[in-house]
Amino acid sequence: MVTSQSLRKMFDEKASQIEASVAGVSDEQAKKSPAEGEWCIREVLYHLSGDVDETFIEGIGRFISEDKPALDLTPGEVYVSPEREKASIEDLAKSVAAQYRQLGEWAAGLSDADLARIGRIGFLKEVRGSEEITLAEWATVIGNYHLNVHIEQIRSLAK
Repeated sequence: MVTSQSLRKMFDEKASQIEASVAGVSDEQAKKSPAEGEWCIREVLYHLSGDVDETFIEGIGRFISEDKPALDLTPGEVYVSPEREKASIEDLAKSVAAQYRQLGEWAAGLSDADLARIGRIGFLKEVRGSEEITLAEWATVIGNYHLNVHIEQIRSLAK
């Protein structure tokens, strides 16, 4: 069962894994794409940084502040900003990790009723047959699937 505390623990662990995945990676190495059209480490971190205009925590927070919010998410977006481009790879990873730790802290304060709140994410209809998803399910997908995929991607690129 997903609880607010299990979400906090999951996001804290993922944040640490993000930071560890770039340990020893140079800024030059982080810019190297494995092949044309494939993301380099920096681009993966840009993606994990989320939208510049609406942070991930603001978006997921809409599950609480709105009734069945529609989150307009497009898989595979890379969110670049001048600040992100200037950051060292270590600082970029620390920034991404800080966001997920903050998300964990926020999740730790949620009630079971909050975790059961429903949101709508359009692209999920293709994957799940329904665009509706609970906050607990969405947070788990982000942590146990999305972050795992990209952490493994970074680790592979860092070799």
